Amino acid sequence: MSILTWNAGQVQQAMADKAERGMTLACIYVEGEAKEMVSRGNIGGDNPSLPGEPPKTVSGTLRANISHAVVRSADTITGSVGVRENVAYARRLELGFVGTDSLGRNYDQAPRPFLRPALLRSRDKIVELIAKG
Repeated sequence: MSILTWNAGQVQQAMADKAERGMTLACIYVEGEAKEMVSRGNIGGDNPSLPGEPPKTVSGTLRANISHAVVRSADTITGSVGVRENVAYARRLELGFVGTDSLGRNYDQAPRPFLRPALLRSRDKIVELIAKG
């Protein structure tokens, strides 16, 4: 006689571990894509990106502060890619900005997106990496 035992808790744990690894790999991939998008040089600052293009690199601060995080709770695994809070102009570059900022400076800047395009162009790879774990 054979006895089969289903260890649901262990199976669920192993699947969640695999999904978390996949999410981490996917976030690292998108982070790399975003960093690549902002790696076109403009050291002197005299050749800025055009509206709709990703921003060009002047100092490298934006690129250095693109990061990812993966958070796992009891029933979800959430991955995110973004820019740390200490790069105040990142949001203005990604979304554009018309108006006066908190320092009284006036802007009429069209978006120069880099995070959303990195995510969109990585969709197939994200699915692949999460599935592989």
